[in-house]
Amino acid sequence: MKKTIIPVLLLSLFFACCGDDKSPSSPDDDEKVSSSSQNTSDTKKKSSSSKGKSSSSVSSSSTKKSSSSSFDPSDVYRIEPSTVTKGTITDSRDGRTYKTVTIGTQTWMAENLNYETETSVCADTTDSGCKKYGRNYYWSDVIDSENSGCTETDPCEQPFKGLCPEGYRVPTNDDWTLLLQKVSIGKDKDNNYLEAGYRLYSKEDGGSDVYGFSAHRAASSFWTSAHFNYGNVYYHEGYRRATLVSIGSMVAYTYGGERVTSRRSLRCILDDRPVQDLNDPSTIKSKDENCKDVKWNPKIKPCNIGKTDNCEYGEFDGKKTVKIGNQIWMKYKELARPLFSSEECPSGWTVADSTQWQELIDNVGGYCFAGKMLKSTSGWEKGNGLNAYGFNLKPTGYQSIELDYEKSSAYLGRDYYAGQSSTPIFIRKNFNTTYDTAIKFSTDDGVSFSNHRDKSANIFCIKSGPAPDISDSLLNPNFEYGEFTDSRDGQTYKTTIIGSQKWMAQNLNYKTDSSIYIQDHVYSDYSNSFGRLYTFEEANEICPAGWHLPEKADFDTLISIAAPNHKTKELVSKYYGRNDAYGFSIGFGGYAEDRRKEYNYIYYSNIYHKEAEQPSGSADFWSSDVKSDSVGYILFAYVGVGSDSLNVGTTMTNKYFHSVRCINDTLFKEDNLKETEEESK
Repeated sequence: MKKTIIPVLLLSLFFACCGDDKSPSSPDDDEKVSSSSQNTSDTKKKSSSSKGKSSSSVSSSSTKKSSSSSFDPSDVYRIEPSTVTKGTITDSRDGRTYKTVTIGTQTWMAENLNYETETSVCADTTDSGCKKYGRNYYWSDVIDSENSGCTETDPCEQPFKGLCPEGYRVPTNDDWTLLLQKVSIGKDKDNNYLEAGYRLYSKEDGGSDVYGFSAHRAASSFWTSAHFNYGNVYYHEGYRRATLVSIGSMVAYTYGGERVTSRRSLRCILDDRPVQDLNDPSTIKSKDENCKDVKWNPKIKPCNIGKTDNCEYGEFDGKKTVKIGNQIWMKYKELARPLFSSEECPSGWTVADSTQWQELIDNVGGYCFAGKMLKSTSGWEKGNGLNAYGFNLKPTGYQSIELDYEKSSAYLGRDYYAGQSSTPIFIRKNFNTTYDTAIKFSTDDGVSFSNHRDKSANIFCIKSGPAPDISDSLLNPNFEYGEFTDSRDGQTYKTTIIGSQKWMAQNLNYKTDSSIYIQDHVYSDYSNSFGRLYTFEEANEICPAGWHLPEKADFDTLISIAAPNHKTKELVSKYYGRNDAYGFSIGFGGYAEDRRKEYNYIYYSNIYHKEAEQPSGSADFWSSDVKSDSVGYILFAYVGVGSDSLNVGTTMTNKYFHSVRCINDTLFKEDNLKETEEESK
């Protein structure tokens, strides 16, 4: 019995003479922590900051039972030192060569990193060139902010390469825990890994260094990539505290420490994770538990692979856009309130509906891989994406919203969830209704759909495509129209005779530099269905030869014959459920307001969508007559919930774009509603 105890007592006396483990730089600011839980308490903080750091207290504990057994540090090994293999690696960045050591299943650098950054310093000021003890780094160095895009407030997903040489990475807390468990003989009540420090310490610093890890007293506090949650309080602006590792002369332990102001040493570990190669679909695996056996099979090849980014980017109103297949996407607004109208995206853009999202999901490889392909490469703590298509979706979380449906309003409520693991995006369900459903991206690779009626979400706009051509649907299939071909561009228009007037039965669609086509937040171009919109000045000159812009009196005559009750029933297209008895075939294509001087955009309004919850719309036609210098007459037709009217009204001549219906220069006899051959000529 004495033969077993005496060497340990002598070893205790030796370490009592030689001094303490290297303490954390700010004892009052660091906390010991269980490697498994990474949590602590105020009481534990006070007790653990003093325990396990003096060699006398550590060595004396070695003479007692730790956990459930006594031990002899000379012959108790979970991993036999004789199984360790040694090697070297060369950092391609500066040509520096490092020793490596493989302990069990892990290969570690057997020296502290010594790659120079602007803010790094030698771990020991007496170490010329930092050759022996390596360098100490700030957290911003460790995560390699300049190259990784990660920051203190936009953390990297673990594990990550960070500042380590190619092929190696920053060790996680689990990496360090596995090492310390394997080289120690167990843990004491204060979560110290017994004998781990002694076995990892260099011989010149009093350790046995049986594994060739060669830790030094001058540089024995190491970064892990793990966050440290003290008292279950997470920092909203980012994780300021890290889980750190201290290797002492006898024991090793993990603790919590400040990231922002402290420098620590860095030991890198071999990155043996399977490589995801976007050029090889078999290497792409989904983290979604329901997608383990699903193969990635995208319809469109990725454009952002490794360091080669060939995605089609653009810009609209200062915001970045990206083209994926036939779709152009733009992040427009973060954490918006549920929408009560379709007017959130700018003109020519729309909040994407489920069909458009489905097209994107199919293009990038399906539900199982959409998150992985569209999410950014940083910021998602446990599930970064590959950003393979330049979509670069960032995590935003969401917040609760107080809604007042009677007033169609929403305002920010309490802080509901602003974490870094979820991003919901509103989906357009139909026209002019609240957007209360969202597509949700989270830490796994799949996507899901959820109700966001009382929560905020992001708004991604998609470039509107041309509207479906409903020009034929606007015509009365039971009416016998005439025809006129515009010799300027070859377009043919249907015509109709009402009383003594011969009208175009379709809106003019002759293109000029200043004319525009109606747009809304669903489609960008309705010109095939509703023609083009013109300024008052241009409208007076735009009709083809033999035709002219109607006078106010022409509209008055039209109303007296076809709409004496000022209702739209007989002049509006059957497409809207009206009679269209005269073949005038009005379509509700709306109007546009010129706001470029004040706000640098054109405002489009009043297109009728039959699919809307409460459809409404208007048709507005220029007259050549004016009421004053800046006010002109228009024929105005409007339908909506409980409203149906057709009148001659007024509008600003220098502010609006309206449709044009040309009237023929020839007047016909009122009792002859058909053209004669001579009159046609």
